[in-house]
Amino acid sequence: MYLMVLEHYSGLRGIDIHAMTVPVFLKELDRRSFPGFETVRRSRQKVQAT
Repeated sequence: MYLMVLEHYSGLRGIDIHAMTVPVFLKELDRRSFPGFETVRRSRQKVQAT
């Protein structure tokens, strides 16, 4: 699920996250304003609870 969210956000910004190494991705996570893992997890839980 998290990967799908990242693919969506990166597509909107024209970024190929599959070409990034893990260290580069982790550095870019905050700089590019990607949603955090916990944010996506909590949102998924809220949707499933309704």
